[in-house]
Amino acid sequence: MKRFAIAMMIIGMATIAAAQTAITIYNNNLGLVKDIRKLDIKKGVATLDFSDVASQIDATSVNFRCLDDNNVQVLEQNFLYDLVSSEALLKRYLGKNIEAVGKDGKNYRGQLMSYDNRNLVLGNAGGEVTVIALDKIADYKFPSLPEGLLLKPTLRWLLDSPSAGAKKCEVSYLTNGISWQSDYVAVVSADDSQLDLSGWVTITNNSGTSYDNAALKLVAGDVHRVTDHARGSGAYNESVPYLAKAAAPQFQEEGFFEYHLYTLARPATINDKEIKQLSLFPSTRTKARKVFIFDATSRNYWYGQNQDKVKIKANLEFENSEKTGLGMPLPK
Repeated sequence: MKRFAIAMMIIGMATIAAAQTAITIYNNNLGLVKDIRKLDIKKGVATLDFSDVASQIDATSVNFRCLDDNNVQVLEQNFLYDLVSSEALLKRYLGKNIEAVGKDGKNYRGQLMSYDNRNLVLGNAGGEVTVIALDKIADYKFPSLPEGLLLKPTLRWLLDSPSAGAKKCEVSYLTNGISWQSDYVAVVSADDSQLDLSGWVTITNNSGTSYDNAALKLVAGDVHRVTDHARGSGAYNESVPYLAKAAAPQFQEEGFFEYHLYTLARPATINDKEIKQLSLFPSTRTKARKVFIFDATSRNYWYGQNQDKVKIKANLEFENSEKTGLGMPLPK
């Protein structure tokens, strides 16, 4: 029997008041996006384009809902990602007339017969064939943009609607190319008796789109994603040690099944091709103690080799509890 289940989607679909875009980010290069927009839907059977989506979208995970009209039905769904580029334009114009402008200002016009990564071959009505080295070409000129080429990745639906008008719709999907990790900074006092601990969340977005003023959630835990066997399957695992909590942090933590969910208390903009850092919690002072550790299980020690050179490890420990100003589970 074919199975497709995404346990983590339960977490990310929680509604956040007044947010039109929401994104839940997991540790392992995966995000769940929910986008609510007013869309102009036509009566009857018609197509609807939805752009500004992630280029690394998992097309099998897309879900469309018309919130204003439950009678709107999705008949067909397509993810279009044939984007405008010099390569795409040349491919579409094979056998058609184009113009190439040389770096010396000379114009070359004719039918595009072939091209590769070194040369361009043009022919004219008189049978003359010209081979032009690509490194000598400054610009190309095409009569028009070929049909089917897009400026941005686009979802396209074939809908059947009983009425026309602007309707509020919700689109959700999974995308690769976005991840997060946590980083911690500890400033230790001169006598090693105290430390100031602060935490940061680092988000790396290479998903192919930006998320403006989005409600942001982060998930840590043993995340499992079960997909069709034909496409493979994988498990997403992260251990969650207990580290710190501070007064009035930007993120609020809560347990959700075996996961830990961190919600940013304000909207955030995450641009494409961006590494963003957000304060996980402000600097918190707590007591610490130095602990020296000697590893007597060392093979060299028991065999009498370099016994005077066995290193002693020095660790700095602190109690993770509310009475010390800490006490919240934070991701590794």
